[in-house]
Amino acid sequence: MPTLDAFSTHASFNMRTLTDSINRMPYVPGRIQSLGMFEERGITTSGIMLEEKDGILNLIPTTPRGGVATQQPVAKRTARNFESRRLCLVRDINVDEILNIRAFGSENGLMALESFVNATLQDMLPSIDMTIEYFQLGALKGTILDADGTTTIYNLFNEFNVTQETEVAFNFAGATSVASLVAACNTIVRKIQDNLGATPVMNIHAFCSPEFFDDLTGNQYVRATYDRWMGVSTMTQQIGGFLRESHVRQIPFSWNGIDWEEYRGQLGSTAFVPANKALFFPIGVPGLYKQYYAPADFEGGQGMGLPRYARRLPTSQDGRSVPLEVSCYPLSICTRPKVLMVGRRGA
Repeated sequence: MPTLDAFSTHASFNMRTLTDSINRMPYVPGRIQSLGMFEERGITTSGIMLEEKDGILNLIPTTPRGGVATQQPVAKRTARNFESRRLCLVRDINVDEILNIRAFGSENGLMALESFVNATLQDMLPSIDMTIEYFQLGALKGTILDADGTTTIYNLFNEFNVTQETEVAFNFAGATSVASLVAACNTIVRKIQDNLGATPVMNIHAFCSPEFFDDLTGNQYVRATYDRWMGVSTMTQQIGGFLRESHVRQIPFSWNGIDWEEYRGQLGSTAFVPANKALFFPIGVPGLYKQYYAPADFEGGQGMGLPRYARRLPTSQDGRSVPLEVSCYPLSICTRPKVLMVGRRGA
């Protein structure tokens, strides 16, 4: 069938060209990807091995001059293996969709067909991108789940043999002064700093659920202290200045050592950030968040892994459709999950 022969005979529709095209296409980034938190790199294998070496600090007991010295403990090394996951979408292009796009032997028609294929691939990208955002948010929670929202791919706390810090309560409704809210923030900042050890903390960020964010920005003590920090004098001006600026799903605002923002994202009816919760994590720590891309599992996809792959699958037996496939082989990791903390709305 001439209409479909173009896919088989023209170089514009081979795997390499389609893959190059889809990796050049602009895609709708998620919030985490736009923050640039995860260091991205391709790998040549299906998984990676992370080696951890614990630094050991001890108080050194005094010993008599000329006596036996205290033995320096040997740092322990631990290797952990992580495997990438396969994300794959297929979309059939039917004869009727391209029947009038390309006249046989027409170069312009072929260009129109190529544009149609690229548009089809572009339509397939958002689901891949959202899933990677979902995996990366899972890495910030410490538990990476599959698309069903229940199947655990990796529990990073178990993988790294650490226990998550206790959830911190933010009792906005019961606060009689700003002191209790400041204390909750201080607890989070201190624990993240302690769990990072000697690594300096550049910034601490919070992804809030809508309920948590509304209580935070609606709290009179938060509003007053924030506007006082902005240099406004009277209480009326303080509260008014804060309220005049919309913070809903906008650029984060900084308060008490933490950058706060409402996170927008959900899978079906399930929000990525659980209701009444806030996720806290440091930003700007080298090597803390890793995004790996493994090579494809089909012929021609070997070598260094790419963020996305696209290819044309064999034409259907009846010759009525040509399947296009978009795939990705990601692995999202937080290498020190002990720094990940959760806050809750309420007592």
